Amino acid sequence: MTQDMLNEIFVPHGISLLQEIKNNVYLINHADCPDEKQVLKVIDIPEKAMKESNEKISADVLKISS
Repeated sequence: MTQDMLNEIFVPHGISLLQEIKNNVYLINHADCPDEKQVLKVIDIPEKAMKESNEKISADVLKISS
């Protein structure tokens, strides 16, 4: 994961990256609780799976709406 992608995920939510523990697992702290350290696992969902999921949700919403 690139630094730009991490900034896109972390910065808007007030999260500071302290260090990468291992692949996509990070030690972080949050602006609301600066004395607490937390661990965050970033999961990357492939675009194809995301599209299929969105299509299923859309179909389910249409069934409910009908």
